[in-house]
Amino acid sequence: MNINSLFAAGVLLTSLTSSVLAQDVENFKVSGFASLIGGKVLSGAADATAGYAHCTHPCYVADWSNGGLYDRKFSLKPESRIGIQGTYVFNPTLSATAQITSRAVDSDPRLEWAYLSTKFGNWDLQLGRKRIPLYFYSDFQDVGVAYPWVSPPPDLYGWEVTNYNGASLRYRSSIDDMGVSGSIFTGSEHIKDSALYRIYEATPVDIQWTKLMGADLELAKQWWTLRFAYVQNDMRESYRETNEHFDQKMKTYSMAFNADFGDWVYLAEIGENARKYVYGTDTHYKVLSLMGSVGYRYGRWMPMLTVSRFHEHAASADYEVDRWNTYALSLRYDLAASRAIKIQLNKTQDTTGHFTGNTSSVRVSYDVQF
Repeated sequence: MNINSLFAAGVLLTSLTSSVLAQDVENFKVSGFASLIGGKVLSGAADATAGYAHCTHPCYVADWSNGGLYDRKFSLKPESRIGIQGTYVFNPTLSATAQITSRAVDSDPRLEWAYLSTKFGNWDLQLGRKRIPLYFYSDFQDVGVAYPWVSPPPDLYGWEVTNYNGASLRYRSSIDDMGVSGSIFTGSEHIKDSALYRIYEATPVDIQWTKLMGADLELAKQWWTLRFAYVQNDMRESYRETNEHFDQKMKTYSMAFNADFGDWVYLAEIGENARKYVYGTDTHYKVLSLMGSVGYRYGRWMPMLTVSRFHEHAASADYEVDRWNTYALSLRYDLAASRAIKIQLNKTQDTTGHFTGNTSSVRVSYDVQF
């Protein structure tokens, strides 16, 4: 889908929701978001040791889950998107929510969220399609105005699967002025022709996450927020051309700590993903990802410095690990409470030379929420 098609889809989605809204304005609530993002690789060596199907060295992967990557040519395609979310309230305890997102990098709009929600006391039971709450920004990582960067650091926020079909049970309360929120969830997801694997592979690879179970806990008081999450699941890679498949057991942990002092903002998050093949190979490995940011609010401006890293550790000598560090300088300017423009410079240090080599890139964005 090109940029013109992206915004044509946005106009259509907005028209449809406005039509429904006009018929039942009291019970139907609609909101949306859009991000126009462009960027390119400024410099980098074309001598990385690995060759990939859709990464022409030098390249920078900004969105692993959706296959959004930049090369030396300026492009609006890798990350630009628009989404519309509608919630219909049947009664004070029962509602239905759906969200459709259209991405310039995709061929068709996608149903990202679609669930029924019922409340009882401090509990909220939701059934349907949702985002896996693996990291702090996972639930709203498509909403550009919700964070200071052009996008959350992809060294953490980039896996084969981002959504699941299943159920979640969330609890919200407070203890001595400290907000407490936690959930348990379970489900599965099936991705045909994985966009992440499309970066590496020349032929389609299907991905299944099954027996997915997890939990998250968030504590917040005054200037700080602390969050923990755990997810485990079975994964199957299916290669269509050869009819081969590989099964893995996965466990993922994450922890985030954010501090907001009004002017100064500190953000930190760490995640570990451990995988082990069930049969066919003895390879098992861990991925340690982390990021730390410090930013300063000066009126409507917020400059921020971020350091992130992606480091694989493999038990098998046959597995060639990938490791890189990313240094980012971003600048955000708030046009209004729901509109912002940003520019971000990235310097990626590929410490093994197995993926892209050392690169530098620039991205700019206009984000709006409505």
